[in-house]
Amino acid sequence: MKPEDHVTLFEDTQSSQVVFATFERGEPFHRDLLRSFQRARVVTYSASLRTVLWLMEQVDELEVIMGEPKVTASLASIASYQHLLLEDLHHEAEATGKHAELLRRLQDGTVRVLVLREAVSHAKLYLLEGSGGRTRVVTGSANLSDRALNDASVPTEGQHEQFTAFDDQPRAWAHFEAEYERLRAKTQVLTVPANVKQVTPADLPLIQEARKAPLVIAVPVQVTAPARDVRFERLAGEYGPAFKEAVTKVKGKLVLEPKSLPVVARVLRDRKAQRDAESVLRLDREGSALVSSTGFRVDAAHDPPGLTEDAALLTAFFNGYAHFTGDGDPAVLQQDYFAFLSWLYISPFMSDLLAEGLRRDHSPHKFPMYAVLLGKSSSGKTTATRVFLRSMVGPNGVERPGPDLGKRSLRGLMAESGRLPVYFNDVERAKLTALSSDIKNTAEMHDGENILAPMVFSLNGNEQGLEDELRKRLFAVQTNHALDPTRLSREERDTLHANATRTAKRIGTGLYAAYLARLLPVLDDAEQLTAHLNDPLKLSSATLRTVLADAGHTPAWASEVSVHRDEERVLAHTRATLLGLWNKPQHGWSVQRDRVVIPIQDDLRVGAALARSIPDSLLMSGSTNGRLVVQREGLERLMGVRLGRAWWQLK
Repeated sequence: MKPEDHVTLFEDTQSSQVVFATFERGEPFHRDLLRSFQRARVVTYSASLRTVLWLMEQVDELEVIMGEPKVTASLASIASYQHLLLEDLHHEAEATGKHAELLRRLQDGTVRVLVLREAVSHAKLYLLEGSGGRTRVVTGSANLSDRALNDASVPTEGQHEQFTAFDDQPRAWAHFEAEYERLRAKTQVLTVPANVKQVTPADLPLIQEARKAPLVIAVPVQVTAPARDVRFERLAGEYGPAFKEAVTKVKGKLVLEPKSLPVVARVLRDRKAQRDAESVLRLDREGSALVSSTGFRVDAAHDPPGLTEDAALLTAFFNGYAHFTGDGDPAVLQQDYFAFLSWLYISPFMSDLLAEGLRRDHSPHKFPMYAVLLGKSSSGKTTATRVFLRSMVGPNGVERPGPDLGKRSLRGLMAESGRLPVYFNDVERAKLTALSSDIKNTAEMHDGENILAPMVFSLNGNEQGLEDELRKRLFAVQTNHALDPTRLSREERDTLHANATRTAKRIGTGLYAAYLARLLPVLDDAEQLTAHLNDPLKLSSATLRTVLADAGHTPAWASEVSVHRDEERVLAHTRATLLGLWNKPQHGWSVQRDRVVIPIQDDLRVGAALARSIPDSLLMSGSTNGRLVVQREGLERLMGVRLGRAWWQLK
């Protein structure tokens, strides 16, 4: 391939500009400002297609460059946006009775719609030309939309916008026209689909360009979060895998060649068939709802139907865990399950939060895509998970048997399920350990574009078998309680089981609808989100507590949850274990100047657990199956005590 044969996107772009001007006057905006011209060229990034059709009627020639500042650079996003734009343009024209005129003018070239797919352009620019060489430049904060271009003649609630106009000023015209042409050189033209009622990949400018010559993508640094809606997510979920198979990497750039287009078509067909057979959860931004591919939806509402009943059911369900016994107060078990519920409720958005956190240089460990439930087989893990999922998505939860884990690519499964949490029940520890590499690399593989579904793994036993590097990437919930048959009669245990089963059948999505109504505005507001990115679990638990309180319930177990809770809990457990060993009369520890040697051959199980839970930064070379060599100063900080040395150890 020769460089001149390539169609290249995302090349170097000009930086932001300042235009110095002299103030003449100010006046209220009216759409007459855009009338009485023969030609209009517009740059916008969130256009109301109805307004495009209005402007089409005002001028003899219209050209609109439409960008999208919220979509980062990927082929899947480009294709999805172009697909939606084509669909919406023709649907809007048909709804307003202007479809025939739009088709005619697109075909004769008097209307052109271009898509800008490069570095983000926030420019809003209107170049207007009239008879006798008359010109007008309008620029400012307003996009080409009904809400932005509001005046007394338009029946819509307006928004405050600022415009600057330059009439018949050659220098201003030359400057802004050059800016327009610079952007125009990096666009693709939307053409009339072969079937205007059914847009296909073949209608996309991206595919049409790739048919003529290899399309080379030099991806820039991602700077903004993708715009999300249910249609965009569905299309990106289909185009993403298709381009992944068809695109090759050459010298750090992505290349889509004409010969690879049949691969795109094949994968898209397969994805469509697969999508029709799957339950997938998507986010409908416009409708503020989570929508299942089966037709089920949860609409955000501050006071939805069933909220009071669902809050009472959930509270009663949690109160049932007060009858469990085990290691410590049963309230700890209730708090553990509330922590899990807080993670589960925000988990459909964890993929977005991870992408945004990485863009802002946060640690990926703050945005766990995986939760693991550990504990005894009779600790209520399965029932709790089913009740919680039911309260989120009704009967649309996905539960898979543990042996299925590992049969398919974890990454592929996450990409296919949209935002729907996938629950693996009764997972063998070895299965989870075998996937540790995939789990560790999730953040590195996340491109910020496609949605990754959260995963829930339920294991019997405790966390001591999970290595530190794996555990810190999981939101771990350790349950050390169970129903005690020596304390509760069979009848009492059966009653608790029946109540839990009844809750799983009766609970609705009212609680989650109210939660979404309070959470989504925060996620959609960059300023509000910034304050919570450091610990999204605090945001989730606080939101859930507010919903419960508004429904009349303020249980003690609904306490603040931190994403770091497992790390703090593991350190506390490790500290207690070490202090227990140290306080034994014959502990056998060798305290040296810079290190402490801890013999563990008498209890290899405890030793193996300590080897995994003591921070790696404290373990020194020389550790074996029979002893641990730990950095002394750090060990003393961890244990909270000064470790004295016996006289024979002094050197």
